[in-house]
Amino acid sequence: MKPQDSQMLTTRGDEFFHENPAIESFLALLENDISSGQHLGNLPYDLVQAMSATLTRPIDPAIGIEDDVAL
Repeated sequence: MKPQDSQMLTTRGDEFFHENPAIESFLALLENDISSGQHLGNLPYDLVQAMSATLTRPIDPAIGIEDDVAL
């Protein structure tokens, strides 16, 4: 949204529907784990530090990712 724009569109999250069974299964598994408190833990300290370091850097969403990304 640009500063001079006067309108913004919002939608309810439950209106979004995934048709991919793998995503549906993963989200159900994640929901069950969170609800039961299983398989949850803290992020590794190094990851938290690396993520925190990026908070002050400017982000340009127009720039694409050029290199490989390890997930």
